[in-house]
Amino acid sequence: MPSETTRPQDEARTINVTGQRLRVAIRPGDGTRTPLLLMNGIGVNLEVLQQFVDALDPAIEVIRFDVPGTGDSPAPLIPYRFSGLARLVTQMLDQLGYQQIDVLGVSWGGALAQQFAFQYLIRCRRLILVSTGTGGFMVPGNPAALAKIATPRRYLDPAYMAQIAGEIYGGKMRMRPELYASKMIMRPERETKEHRDPCLEQRDCQYAAGPRQESAPAPENAARDR
Repeated sequence: MPSETTRPQDEARTINVTGQRLRVAIRPGDGTRTPLLLMNGIGVNLEVLQQFVDALDPAIEVIRFDVPGTGDSPAPLIPYRFSGLARLVTQMLDQLGYQQIDVLGVSWGGALAQQFAFQYLIRCRRLILVSTGTGGFMVPGNPAALAKIATPRRYLDPAYMAQIAGEIYGGKMRMRPELYASKMIMRPERETKEHRDPCLEQRDCQYAAGPRQESAPAPENAARDR
């Protein structure tokens, strides 16, 4: 991992995309690699991915953003569907000056990443999916685990994260959850009242996008959804 003195510093700012304010953070690269766009999970702001970004090759330019209704991106008056969010992401990329990118989506962000790749195939060079699903026809997860995933409390409370990490993430976290849980907490400097006690209105923006999400091919709808 690069040292603090050599690691590129993120450039965070808020932009206006067709009337929707979006907070974005860009970790500059050296221009030799395809930029990487990260899409996060339910109720999670972009800071949670900071340690992942820090571990990536400094040559890769990394783009993060707070989805409308999370972090410092305000909730819209009418919640977006996934198709609308994918369009908003494309408009954001246009405004920032990006053409083709790689996309990595985590959990809920994986569903958005799939939608983006489907609608804007030319813009997505590579799609990376992490801990996500394929939509309505997927094998459902354990209801108890899904209930824990539905709240961002795990990102704010280290003790709670250690308690549930093995159940919702599996793997090595089953044996040593405390080693991983402390690395996935929101940084204190970004903890506002909004982050400590996220309101249902904000999370509902992301829940509302999901009911009709499905990554199975639907040729008859492709032209309309694009």
